Amino acid sequence: MKTAITILFLVSSAAFAQSDHPQFEVATVRPFAPQTPDGGFKMIGTQTDPGMVRMMAMRLLDLVCQAYHVKYYQVEGPAWTKTERYDITAKMPAGTTPETRHLMEQNLLADRFHLSVHHETKEVQTYGLVVGKNGLKIQPVAADRPGPGGFTRFHGPGHIECVKISLASFADLISGWMDHPAVDKTDVKDLFDFKLDFAMDPALLMAPGFAPKAAARQEAAEQDLPSIFTAVQTLGLRLEPKKEPMDIIVIDHADKTPTEN
Repeated sequence: MKTAITILFLVSSAAFAQSDHPQFEVATVRPFAPQTPDGGFKMIGTQTDPGMVRMMAMRLLDLVCQAYHVKYYQVEGPAWTKTERYDITAKMPAGTTPETRHLMEQNLLADRFHLSVHHETKEVQTYGLVVGKNGLKIQPVAADRPGPGGFTRFHGPGHIECVKISLASFADLISGWMDHPAVDKTDVKDLFDFKLDFAMDPALLMAPGFAPKAAARQEAAEQDLPSIFTAVQTLGLRLEPKKEPMDIIVIDHADKTPTEN
């Protein structure tokens, strides 16, 4: 009887350890592969299918945000984590929950990039994304509408098309084109399709993978487009400056070149 109890304990301990450190079944991690002839990209973000997840043209900063379920302005690290991009394809068991997938992503970053982090609390200057006085000027789409969603298409500098995107994701997106991050304060949970034209700072188009051609930066500089603060008003939204304390993830170490697949 004593032997049986010991075996049962060992099996239970092994199962607990496995569930406490979930791993993707197979994962490939590669430097970003340009999606357009001029070396830029058409799509950024994560697509999930049953048993599969694809992370396209994502910076290490983006990968950390996704894995730890935080916003990009809650992560501090070396400058290259905000520029170098990667493509990741990973296979996971059918029925994997989002929570378990995030743990798998954390473990993948630790294994392939040797990522290590710690937490701090800091006060951050932000812009609150709020609904305008006259309400939203865009209509929601059905969350169960067939076809992909949750991504943004880029139609040249200053022109974007959001497909089946949440306002929280939109706030994250436009944060990359402002001096301070945008934080969703709308309390709107719907998804939307819309296009937006606004002036992009040419300096922000110099990140590898976005607009490597000088012509693209020159095009952005010459366009007569409204600022992002004015442009969002066409959607029935406003950006209001504010400060708030936040939990910050500090990257202590990460390898710029991930280990081989």
